[in-house]
Formats: sequence, structure tokens, C-alpha cells
Amino acid sequence: WENWCMMTRRSIDTLVLDDDVKIKSLEDVREFLSEESKQWYKDNSLPYRRGYLFHGVPGSGKTTLIHCIANELDRDVCVVTLSAVDDVTLPKLLASTPERAVVIMEDIDVAIQHSKTVANESRSDRSQRDDPYARPQDGLTLSGLLNAVDGVTSQNGRILFVTTNKEAALDPALTRAGRLDVHIEFHNAKSEHAARLFRRFYTVKSKSKAGASLSSEETGELAQVFADAIPDGVLSMAQIQNYLMTFKHDPRAACDGVREWVACEQLK
Repeated sequence: WENWCMMTRRSIDTLVLDDDVKIKSLEDVREFLSEESKQWYKDNSLPYRRGYLFHGVPGSGKTTLIHCIANELDRDVCVVTLSAVDDVTLPKLLASTPERAVVIMEDIDVAIQHSKTVANESRSDRSQRDDPYARPQDGLTLSGLLNAVDGVTSQNGRILFVTTNKEAALDPALTRAGRLDVHIEFHNAKSEHAARLFRRFYTVKSKSKAGASLSSEETGELAQVFADAIPDGVLSMAQIQNYLMTFKHDPRAACDGVREWVACEQLK
């Protein structure tokens, strides 16, 4: 493992998602980490580990929620770069996971699909590669991934989060209980999410383009105008957030241009 950087801690309360998604995820991890749960696993001679599959559309908050959960539970985050490991190195990596950490494997469908492509190449094709930074020659296979997740050397108390945009592309052997125990689906934003995000961006300290501070009532009214222009289940939270960032200090302009922006996004 390499220490990349210190991330700004973010409270889960600042994340705009369905409350049941946030609560279900956080409370399940809390319960797993409890002393009662730890003793239950021991009494039943079961491996003390928990796996989570977060699946759904891109930009819906999967990875952000994982980081928020880690923050709430004061855990480090270990991100596995699946393109850089193989059947030998991944088990060793998981066995050396720091004690107070959660492990993330992102876009696992892409990694497995890529490994299948590599496996189908002939040895002569592979020998022609001269890129010193390419993935290991043999790559990571599905079998290798399953063995690593199941590995007897895996750290006791390990918490694994796996994300994918395409749950259907995953092999059932990976997604079964015992490997990925909890499956949570993420969706595109609803208009109520857009309203909540708007209010988060433009607090009572927000100012109009003319420089006058907006009252909480005015901000709420603009939030509703904005939300009314956002159709349910069409745009991701990431798309909406990116749009609002264009108007950091001008909520009225964000409202004025939102319908045209939505129309353009729907044509893409």
C-alpha cells in the first residue's frame, strides 16, 4: 500500500442521497463492527468479514458514500487499483490491509472484462508489449479475484466495498452472499435531490448577482424553481452538481439557465 494523500473529511449528512441508502449502508457497517457481531461470528465459526456491492448509474454517489462511511467510522480508505495487480499480488495486498481501514475495488466489471481480453490474447501478442507500466502479464482473473476475496490470509474484520455501473455484467460467483453480502442500488437524481443540493450550494449567506444577500425563504423558492426543471431519474447527482458549480455565486442565473441545460443534456 502507498500513502497517496490526506482527503478532506466529509460528513455523511452533507451527501445528498436517499436517506434509506445512507442509513442502511452506515448502520450495517456499524453493526458489523460491534462487539456483539464480532462475538457472533466467532461463536458460529464464520470468517469475520463483510462485503458490499454498490451498483448503479455513473455519478450517483457510490464512491462518495464509501468515503463518508469511512469518515463516520474513523477508518482509512485503501483503494485497490485492479489494473495493477494479478492473481499473486492481490491476495498479498488484501492480507496486508491496515487494521482500521476499508478496502475499495472500483468499476470491477471493467477490470474483470479487461482481464478476460488479456487472457484471450496469444502469448506471442503479449510478448510484443514493451510498455514497462503495463498491467502484469498474466493479469487478474475471476478465479484469482474470488480466491483473494475468500483468502484465509485476509485480515480479520475486513470491510470490502465493490462498485460497478453494470451489476448484470458480474459473475454470480462474485456477488453471492459470503463474498458480497449487501447489495445496494444507486439511481439518478430525483427533483427533491436537486432541491436539497441547490439549498446546500446556496445557503443563507448566498448573494445574488447584484451582491444582495438572499434570505432563506428566497433560497428555498429558487430551490423549488430549480427542482421543478429537473426530471426524476434522468440526470445524475454529479451532472447536477457540475452544473451548479458553474454558478457558484449566482443562484438566480442557475435557475434561469437550468431548463435549457436539461434539454441539452437529454440530447446527449
